[in-house]
Amino acid sequence: METIFPFVIAALYFAFQIYSNFKKEQEKAKKRDPSQRPVGEQSPTYKEKRDWDKALQQKEVVLSETPKISKYEDFTGLVEEVEEVRRSKEVHRSHKHNNRSFEPNLQPMEENPYSDFDLRDAVIKAAILERPYK
Repeated sequence: METIFPFVIAALYFAFQIYSNFKKEQEKAKKRDPSQRPVGEQSPTYKEKRDWDKALQQKEVVLSETPKISKYEDFTGLVEEVEEVRRSKEVHRSHKHNNRSFEPNLQPMEENPYSDFDLRDAVIKAAILERPYK
């Protein structure tokens, strides 16, 4: 209780100072004339006429009846094959690449000498035999 006492007094003193400063500011505000508010400079509005507005209004519009020429040809969606590509396709068709089938040469499990090899087991045994620390 005795250790909290100075903190309570300091908090009360701080609150009293805030309250007294607030009252002083209120009295200063009452002394000011409330009818006269400070007026800042008014910024120009967009409704004001400017010299360049007149220049824009005086410009005449000339309509021309020239047809619009596009810089690019219209794309129809169909691409014409180049002659070289056509010849290449004809050559490859004669080879009949599509008819080949892949037949793997699988040996029976009995003939394969590595059929009983277990990689996981080998890694565990290698880690046991070759320890990184000694």
